[in-house]
Amino acid sequence: MNKLIKLYVFAFLQIFWIVSAYAQAISPDAETLNQAKYFAEVGNYSQAEELLEQYKAQYGEDLEFLRVKARVLALAGDSKSAIEILEPLLASAPNDYNLLYSKTLAVASGHNPQGMLIYLNNLSLLDPNNIDTKNINRVLLTPLKPEVSANFAFQNNSDGTSYQLAGISASKLYSPSVKIFGGGDAMFLHATPASGFTAINGNSEVTYNRAWLGARKLINENFEVDAMGGGGKTAFHNNGIYELGVNYWNSNTLNGRLSHRQDLLTVSPLAASIGVIRNSNRVEANWMPDYKNTISTSFNYDTYSGNNTRWEYDLAPRRAFLRTSDFNLDLGLSGQWLGFSKPNALGYYSPSSYSRYAFTFFSYWKIDDDSGLSVVGSIGPQKGDPMTAYRMSGGIGAEYYYGIYKDLFFKVGVSSLNYGATQGANYRSNNLMFSISYRGF
Repeated sequence: MNKLIKLYVFAFLQIFWIVSAYAQAISPDAETLNQAKYFAEVGNYSQAEELLEQYKAQYGEDLEFLRVKARVLALAGDSKSAIEILEPLLASAPNDYNLLYSKTLAVASGHNPQGMLIYLNNLSLLDPNNIDTKNINRVLLTPLKPEVSANFAFQNNSDGTSYQLAGISASKLYSPSVKIFGGGDAMFLHATPASGFTAINGNSEVTYNRAWLGARKLINENFEVDAMGGGGKTAFHNNGIYELGVNYWNSNTLNGRLSHRQDLLTVSPLAASIGVIRNSNRVEANWMPDYKNTISTSFNYDTYSGNNTRWEYDLAPRRAFLRTSDFNLDLGLSGQWLGFSKPNALGYYSPSSYSRYAFTFFSYWKIDDDSGLSVVGSIGPQKGDPMTAYRMSGGIGAEYYYGIYKDLFFKVGVSSLNYGATQGANYRSNNLMFSISYRGF
């Protein structure tokens, strides 16, 4: 009996010694770096940055610090800063898997698809059976696959207008920096006889068919250009459609787009049957001064056939409030101001002035790596001609994604708007859209 007790005591002491030695091996400083890497992987870059600064203040920029900092920067999209750290480290350890993994992420986030493919191939040759190798291949190669999509949309408005849309679109990389895309769709516009938005011949429905073909070219890590052209047709008119655009990126701090687009205005059967053509000139930008805050802004100046013009300015700052492994939440504000040069009776709302101010939220629930649910919303006062005072308005929308990195991808979205009025009923709009895409070619 005594021998058995001694045996138990000896075993307990051995286990205690092993656990203590393991706990000492994971020192507080190593744990800080592990936590920084974890927070970056779940998108909480500001927390990761704070932990790195804590480590640096106590231990300096040692090798492990630089390795983790490079991974954090690569995940956060700061490609240039990550590569500056990684290049000398890889020069002395070219077959270091973790360094090569970080370099692949950094090159990918720097809008360099050709370089990304080279580093991805090197990583796959180094350790093809590693689960991280398989995952990064899936994430980075999926957007490069050819894709064919079937798209559907439905809208019903309280002013008596509605539409249904069905179409198909496709895209294919001609080279790592050139993508060809095209598609076609049919839009069925409806209006009730009492709405005042029926076609010029009195019909309650107008069908608008269109088709287009375009290309997108990556110039360098900062610029991308695109062009699209095609045609549209109703029973009343034929029209051309086109868009020209330039995208700009400056690391992970600033991105924007400048574009010009022409198409038929399809807000009602009346506008479509008259043949109102809208030429839209738009500039938009997103500025991220740090990892918590984003400021989005855009300005439109549009011309309409019939000698009308429209301007619009939007400003929407938001702040990241929650970042976890399965849920993200941003809260913000938004302002919208617009106006037309003159009122009209051509089938679209054209106030001389309109303004809206709102509280906004953006959320995303990560169900797993291949599916998630996004819910966004806003609420605030708005006023536009002929309103005499501000009235509350609100909107909410949700989108569900399945197969984000699979060959078969499905997306469905619903949204609802309710805008108050000083006279008559509120304006309400309900929307449903879904698409299914195949990328297994």
